[in-house]
Amino acid sequence: MTTSAPTVLIVDDEAKSRDRLADLLAPGGYETTSAASGEEALSSVASDAPDLILIAQSMTGIDGCQVASILKADPATENIPIIMVTGDEDIGTRQAGLAAGAEEFLSKPVDPTELGLRVRNLLRLKDMGDLEDQVVVLEQKIAARTADLLRFRTAMNATPDALMLVSRDTMRFVEVNDTTCAMLGYTRAEMLGLGPVALGAATHDELEAMFEPMPGGRIKPRLSEVTLHCKDGGSVDVEIHRQALLSGNDWIIVSVVRDITER
Repeated sequence: MTTSAPTVLIVDDEAKSRDRLADLLAPGGYETTSAASGEEALSSVASDAPDLILIAQSMTGIDGCQVASILKADPATENIPIIMVTGDEDIGTRQAGLAAGAEEFLSKPVDPTELGLRVRNLLRLKDMGDLEDQVVVLEQKIAARTADLLRFRTAMNATPDALMLVSRDTMRFVEVNDTTCAMLGYTRAEMLGLGPVALGAATHDELEAMFEPMPGGRIKPRLSEVTLHCKDGGSVDVEIHRQALLSGNDWIIVSVVRDITER
């Protein structure tokens, strides 16, 4: 079930039938809305889609089968489960409802226990389907971000300069390229556990100052020359060009590092 009370739209051109179904659903904690015609039902769904629709098969104007066909043909509403309520036991009538897309049938007079079970089971199935859809969307987003990240890393590794990205929130590296690892002797995983302070690129106070915004919210680009500590205990003299970029709510310092030992 969803965290809030599921909403059931009751559609019937007879007011007594609508009231009766609403009374039967009340003990289940469902929120109910009603429509007196197929046209009104379609308008209601368009403005505020319910979690489930309980609809009379036979109505004046647009009947239940026509409403079901219209909703199931629309990707925005095709996953809303529909229970068709009918007083006709003819097999052809039920087949017409199934062809229109109804998931379940109830016969008049509606049995309270059967109604409760069918509504509950269909809502559970809908929640499972909604969760699967969310998982698919999440997987697609992850795949897209992974592809973007791979392209980003490829671009970073294409440059002969060492590139280091530092997060203001953690004061640690969030990305480095292969040139950085070769220059300092660390693996990428090791670098991502470090920050500029550990390498001698800046003191903590200097690093804090780098993230101080100027008037207008921008962060001033910086150029400095420092000696970085390598993993093997050695050192390398470098020139660092720093530029800040806003990434979501976090500032990222992009450092372009050049070996100036020969110079």
